[in-house]
Amino acid sequence: MAEHIGQRVAALRRARRALDVARDWSPGPEIPAERRSGFWIEVARARLWSGDPDGAFKCLKEARKHAPQHVREHPWVREDIGKILRLVYEMSRQALRAS
Repeated sequence: MAEHIGQRVAALRRARRALDVARDWSPGPEIPAERRSGFWIEVARARLWSGDPDGAFKCLKEARKHAPQHVREHPWVREDIGKILRLVYEMSRQALRAS
């Protein structure tokens, strides 16, 4: 259990670092399209881990602009889209219960 908690803390630290980098820098056209796409996929994952599914979705859309095929085939994208959909569904369910 402690090992899992330690891994989660490390992942959150990496997510915060990725968001700090993304705030100050984004890949330009001199970077290959697949690398630009990969950058946005990683930022999307960091946003998702930080509790920002809307921001994660926006980053995935940005990644798709750069390399659509890369985004379609990337396993993290599939996993993260599934998480985003589950979160949105759960938030909608909770909103309906509250009203």
